[in-house]
Amino acid sequence: AVAQFYRERRSDAEEQGEKLKSRLVELAGFTSSNETLETGLLDKAFTGIAASYDATNGGFGTQPKFPPSMTLSFLLREHRRSGRQSALDMAVHSLSKMGNGGIYDHLGGGFHRYSVDAKWLIPHFEKMLYDNALLLRTYTEAFQATGEPLFRKVVSETSAYVIREMQQPGGGFYATQDADSEGEEGRFFVWTPEEIKAVMGDEKGRLFARYYGVEEGGNFEHGTSVLHVDVGLEPLAAHLRVAPEELRTIVSEGRRTLFDHREKRVHPGRDEKVMTDWNGLMAGSLARASRVFGESAWLDAAADSMGFVLDALHEDGRLMHTFKDGRARFNGYLDDYAFTVSALLDLYEATFDPAWFVQAETLMDTTIERFWDPEDGGFFFTSDDHETLIVRSKNPYDNAIPSGNAMSVQNLLRLAAFSGRNEYRDRAKQTLSLFTDYMGAAPGGFGQLLCGLSWYLDKPVEIALVGAREDASTRAMLDLIDGAFLPNKVVALHDPSEDDGRAGKLIPLLAGRPQINGTTTAYVCEQFVCRQPVTTVDGLAELLSVNPK
Repeated sequence: AVAQFYRERRSDAEEQGEKLKSRLVELAGFTSSNETLETGLLDKAFTGIAASYDATNGGFGTQPKFPPSMTLSFLLREHRRSGRQSALDMAVHSLSKMGNGGIYDHLGGGFHRYSVDAKWLIPHFEKMLYDNALLLRTYTEAFQATGEPLFRKVVSETSAYVIREMQQPGGGFYATQDADSEGEEGRFFVWTPEEIKAVMGDEKGRLFARYYGVEEGGNFEHGTSVLHVDVGLEPLAAHLRVAPEELRTIVSEGRRTLFDHREKRVHPGRDEKVMTDWNGLMAGSLARASRVFGESAWLDAAADSMGFVLDALHEDGRLMHTFKDGRARFNGYLDDYAFTVSALLDLYEATFDPAWFVQAETLMDTTIERFWDPEDGGFFFTSDDHETLIVRSKNPYDNAIPSGNAMSVQNLLRLAAFSGRNEYRDRAKQTLSLFTDYMGAAPGGFGQLLCGLSWYLDKPVEIALVGAREDASTRAMLDLIDGAFLPNKVVALHDPSEDDGRAGKLIPLLAGRPQINGTTTAYVCEQFVCRQPVTTVDGLAELLSVNPK
């Protein structure tokens, strides 16, 4: 019918096509707001987000529930900015519910894709690299903000899972792990009381099953149960009249024993594509977590991932999107560039190797060259030499992964803080202004962009350290910086024993910052205007308004 209409009424068809094209262009367009970028926008966003909060189960809305990583990261920042206790409470409650829920793999670590119910109990069992990357970052930030042991546990176990099961030899992370094995969804992950007792013995198995909510009849299919924690260990121990330490030992040893037994089951399949954008998310999260928890293996995995991307998915200064079977395919999209630049900056701040910074700055400049809209600002999703599309769209919204525009805003602000290049900050402002009205109208879809707005409106904290990298005083200062939740900061280090000022030439924040009396010296600056340098941890803590631990 369509072909016939085109043959018989071609001019009408072409006219309708032009109207449709014009409408698509109109729908894809964004107009910069006249509204001033101010903290009132953050207040409005918080109010909108709080309105959909599930005070019983954590998270937002009803079922199904997807982990709201970007929104929770915004709430952590909003608590730090405004002092709103409710913002922190919502984030902590949600993360605790997810970390204790069935959406989390209590034996192997890592998160499943989403919960089919409102309680985070029964998941869709697929595991996505990006979900675990985003949650790893948010749990790390929440630990910095609270010191909650559960959050440390989740970070440690999730990092171990990713490196054990999702890292390919030679660097880089695979995309997904399937939900099914042996033809059944979740079969690999679920248990019955009898299965647990058969592995652990009757009494220990009974106590373990009670702790993880595994009961006769089950909470899933075929009488099986998804492990989850409803009651804390000490209250349960009191109820069962068991010493807390005894129950803690049974649970800890049981997890290891059941994990080893589970490894003998048929494993779910795995999608072994290496995707540039998702690798950027995971590498960045591992690099950040390595700083907070001092785990060098996580940093090595992050560096190997980005090393693979820069080697196998980087051609003629351009990024490719996917790699499989020895071949890189498809020109990179905005997300590939944005997430890779972010990871490279994270690696610089974890290693202080200027090579990571140089790569980040170079790729950011390529992103501007290939994706920036010179007329209205903001970044297109496709590059300027991509195949011709009806509409070259921009995406400011978070979906399963953060918006590439939102991540680019934060990249620009970070690079501006390192380099002093005002054009980076100006482009960040232009991008934020383009999407201001949308952030206020639907804040739940703009968590990452709201994090960028929070950074833009905050006073940037630029920290330059000058001292030997492995000196005890340098390490103590870095431990203070990394242990505190200071989301809107950059950290650079110059080791005078390693170069003759090269770092200061590559990273202007370090230029002209002398070491005082041969002692590690810290400069805390705002847009390159620095306060009096300090040489003690207590002095740095005072400048940063944090408590030395």
